[in-house]
Amino acid sequence: MPNFDMTDMPQNAPTFVAGDACVGLELVDIYLWLSKKAYEQKELPPQLTQLLYFQIGEGETDEVSMNGLAKRWQYFFDRVLPPIEDISEEQQKMGREIFSTEEAQRIRYPK
Repeated sequence: MPNFDMTDMPQNAPTFVAGDACVGLELVDIYLWLSKKAYEQKELPPQLTQLLYFQIGEGETDEVSMNGLAKRWQYFFDRVLPPIEDISEEQQKMGREIFSTEEAQRIRYPK
């Protein structure tokens, strides 16, 4: 195994898992494989080509972490959503109803 300089890493040691134990790693593996095939100009089935082009056109390069998510959504939280104290009782009630409907559907149709 190679040695890594962990000077700037958090105190928690990283946990390494097999790709088949983490769906996120499996997805990354798929996109890496597709990207490699496209780079090599190998022929791909139309469905995979469509998936790759969607990712190229719509995907963003970003860190996958809580900090990355917070940074990505900060504009929305700061500028689009009203401050919590400005949300009326009616809007809060509507939000709770939407949440309840979505939660009931999530529970009814688990993945």
